[in-house]
Amino acid sequence: ILYEASSVLSNTLENVQNISYNLMPPMLESYGLISTLKSYFERIKKLHNVEIIQDYQKEDLNISSSDAYELYRTIQELTTNMMKHGMPDKIAFSVFCKNNKLVFEICDNGSSFDFYKSSKTTTGMGLKNIASRMLDLKANLIQLPAKKGNKIQILIGVKQYN
Repeated sequence: ILYEASSVLSNTLENVQNISYNLMPPMLESYGLISTLKSYFERIKKLHNVEIIQDYQKEDLNISSSDAYELYRTIQELTTNMMKHGMPDKIAFSVFCKNNKLVFEICDNGSSFDFYKSSKTTTGMGLKNIASRMLDLKANLIQLPAKKGNKIQILIGVKQYN
């Protein structure tokens, strides 16, 4: 009985640590958003056996810790939804500047979903949280047409972060 209790407590502690890390990764404050995203995608790659291609054309982001947190949680929620509902075997993530906007782009080759339609009809909190975070960031989330899967961009004014 003591061994079982110890095993259950050990598993519980590990789960709590994982949840805490996912909610507020310690790297975010210390190393910034890009390093934290790289680490996050490495963990996703290992956990889900999915190919993840990352391209960071803009790595030195002067983003407040609160905005970095909102972006991280949004990207995390989008990735979670892709993995859960679309079951892709490939995800591409990039950060770049275009037309005075900082762009975070995530694409997958899984099942497509209509973000806008889903966000209006969902009873879950994930998509509603994403919409709320976009308002807080004064950012735009757009879904672009994709032959297969999904292509989503988060656009934020560059002046805000230079």
